[in-house]
Amino acid sequence: MRPRGFCRLTRQIFRKAHVAQLDQTGVTLQDGTHVAARTVIWAAGNAASPLGRSLGVPLDKQGRVIVNEDLTIPGHPEIYVIGDMSHFAPGGGPPLPGLSPVAMQQGRHVAKNIKIQLAGGWPAAFEYWDKGTMATIGRHRAVADAGFLRFGGFVAWLAWLFIHLIFLVSFRNKLFVLISWGYAYFTYGRGARLITGREWSKSASPTAAAPAAPSLPAIVNATVVPGTKEVTVIKPTRQRSVTKKPQRPARKPAPVPAKRPAPAKSRTKK
Repeated sequence: MRPRGFCRLTRQIFRKAHVAQLDQTGVTLQDGTHVAARTVIWAAGNAASPLGRSLGVPLDKQGRVIVNEDLTIPGHPEIYVIGDMSHFAPGGGPPLPGLSPVAMQQGRHVAKNIKIQLAGGWPAAFEYWDKGTMATIGRHRAVADAGFLRFGGFVAWLAWLFIHLIFLVSFRNKLFVLISWGYAYFTYGRGARLITGREWSKSASPTAAAPAAPSLPAIVNATVVPGTKEVTVIKPTRQRSVTKKPQRPARKPAPVPAKRPAPAKSRTKK
């Protein structure tokens, strides 16, 4: 499918291009093409969880566990690995992508196999049913690939919204997401919260009694203004640290002198 939607959004796509150098001025490709950019977002893939290394089984380049046909690891039929951590290549072809439809089907299959094993049977091999791929690329723009049918635009965007809501759990989540989407659509809101870490503050004097306490991460709200290239970043106001002064010990009250007993009156008989 040609990326017509991206072209309408004034995006330029370089196909089959490999990055040779990355510096402060931009990106340089292997063919010598230089793309000037001040901000570069690297999205070349992700690595699997380091938990897979502790299993002692063969892994692929991304650290995913190479599983059997029934999604178990070699030598351990009681251990299943599914989702982004599993490397499942049906028929010796390319492995399945780390998408939610793959993980959902694998989860259902593993649940059935566990019931079969508890009943004394043998687990069945996993067969993936590719229902297609959909992705949203902007405001009322999306692309869809169902294998036999490829389309994009506003219709694909509506289909993406409808299918996404169907697979959400509980009616409450579906209603909340629908209201949030509707509010963001009519208000052109694209707020995002980014958690940025801060380094520990180091004391300059070597004779400091204790290192300074680390500051809490700041939450930054970045809002993109539609139709422009402006990005508004709203940072929270810093709260002044209030240091409590040590309280002085309360003064002890002055000792009260003991009262002298009154002299006893002598009683005389008349």
